[in-house]
Amino acid sequence: MTLTLPHLFMISFLSVLLFQCAFSIVQLSIHKRREYFYYTLYLWLLFVNFSVNFYFTLYPIPDWEVNYLRSFFGLPVNYLIYVFYLLFIYEYLQLPDTAPRFAREIIIFVYFNLFISVITGVFFCLYPQWPQGIIIPLLFISFLGILYPILRVWQQRLKLYRYVLIGCTVLAVGYLCSFMLSISNGYMGTSYDTDFPTYIGVLVEIFYFNYALQYKTNWLEKQILLKEIENQKNIEEEHRRLSADLHDEVGSTLSSIQIMSVLSEKQLQKNPKEVERLLNLITYQSDKMNHTLSDIVWGLRTDVDKIEDLNARMYEVLTYTLESADIAYSITPLTSGAHKQLTSLQRRSILLAFKEAINNILKYSHAKNVTISLEIVAGQFILTIKDDGVGFEVEQDLWTGNGLRNMQYRMQEIGGACEIISRKTLGTTITYTFPLAG
Repeated sequence: MTLTLPHLFMISFLSVLLFQCAFSIVQLSIHKRREYFYYTLYLWLLFVNFSVNFYFTLYPIPDWEVNYLRSFFGLPVNYLIYVFYLLFIYEYLQLPDTAPRFAREIIIFVYFNLFISVITGVFFCLYPQWPQGIIIPLLFISFLGILYPILRVWQQRLKLYRYVLIGCTVLAVGYLCSFMLSISNGYMGTSYDTDFPTYIGVLVEIFYFNYALQYKTNWLEKQILLKEIENQKNIEEEHRRLSADLHDEVGSTLSSIQIMSVLSEKQLQKNPKEVERLLNLITYQSDKMNHTLSDIVWGLRTDVDKIEDLNARMYEVLTYTLESADIAYSITPLTSGAHKQLTSLQRRSILLAFKEAINNILKYSHAKNVTISLEIVAGQFILTIKDDGVGFEVEQDLWTGNGLRNMQYRMQEIGGACEIISRKTLGTTITYTFPLAG
């Protein structure tokens, strides 16, 4: 057998493809991302397919056997190649996040091509001599399947898509040229002449896919760095809020205790009843400060970041507030979603807002019963607190007390809202809502 220039080209082409297959496995072991996995499978199927084609180029067999083998083996494998190509596009472009509708379309194409691969494999076993009137439309459908995602990707106009798009477009053009040459030659099986444009398209695609994967890796590393910077900013903001809480809550309470201690000392001989009153206030303020510090520490813990942990904390608050005041209460817990996580700011804000509402009930409502419910609706966390107390006029009292304003502010701080419904003698209903991540 004499090696011709086309044969040498094919050997070089398969060597490049084999090297790329090995390189993709190395990259998959390093990065462990799905796009590398699908890209690796895609490359190995390409290598197997082109190796078989080259084998029959070196060792010719009768045309009917070529058509049989290409139909029985080539068409099903081509559809599988396209499946992994689509899955690579799906993962690389992060379509569920960047273009959900496009992601659903890609999955439909994947299932369609899996189905066609199985059908062609089974039917070519049963009926080897499929007429060109069936084979050519199947090939044309597969080309349209390649073309449609490319057109859809062009519409996205994102830099992340650019490099993979160039490679896909060149491959599609090469495939179309090979398809037209194959038809013009009467579809006589695989040959260097008809498949040469596809080989060139694959080589260009490999180059741009490598560039695209490297770009994606750099882009992900940049996103990780930005996330770390954002986390650092959040930590600094949390420290700032912690300092403010310690200054406002603990600092003012300690100042009050200090003043009352001095007054108690001065009144110790003159007015024992006044001393007793001041000592009771000191006890109350100390207890309040103890709970405040406990809330601050709880908000900073990383092992209590779920809604069910918030629910447990709310029970603790109710135990030393409503229960000690002999006010009946009931909580309707979440039926689902208790495992969802809350950020440190969300936990802190909703807990303090909840305590503000409970303290208002203790001080002003004269309520006998309090009902509390938690639910998640359309990604929104909803906490409702309802009492049967004396109520108040919201429009009149909202801006006269810090407590109600604090509720509004704490909800706005986490992108939520506070709704207060109350009327004289009809009780009060407070509803806190804020969006949950994910």
